[in-house]
Amino acid sequence: MLLGELLTRKENVKQQIDELYNYLMDVDIREKVNEVINDLFELHDKLQSYKVVINNINNSNKIKVSKSDISITNAIQLRHTTKLKIDILTDLISNLDSSLRISNLMDQRNNLLEEYVLLDNAINNSNWSIEVE
Repeated sequence: MLLGELLTRKENVKQQIDELYNYLMDVDIREKVNEVINDLFELHDKLQSYKVVINNINNSNKIKVSKSDISITNAIQLRHTTKLKIDILTDLISNLDSSLRISNLMDQRNNLLEEYVLLDNAINNSNWSIEVE
């Protein structure tokens, strides 16, 4: 199985947990409550095991971003931070007052977007090339 497949399975389990939890909270299932709770706990255990495997893989594998080799974990954190910066600049541009130069903000955002794309591509490529044992 590839890392990308495991990530997809993890998202599916998260969705199942949400659905089962909502079912548990919304439906009068007193006669089945123990069964539903056990199913919910099993899904949480499965999700936790996926997360452990994914974290171990992300910590132990490096990817090339630009000219640097960094762990997948660090690349994910950098991508997240870069996205936050892009969002801040986008908000500033959208709510611009006359004291700020829009061209400077747009240039900064474009530079960050290039960094984001490099990180995102490297992470996604690793997801579909790393084998999970």
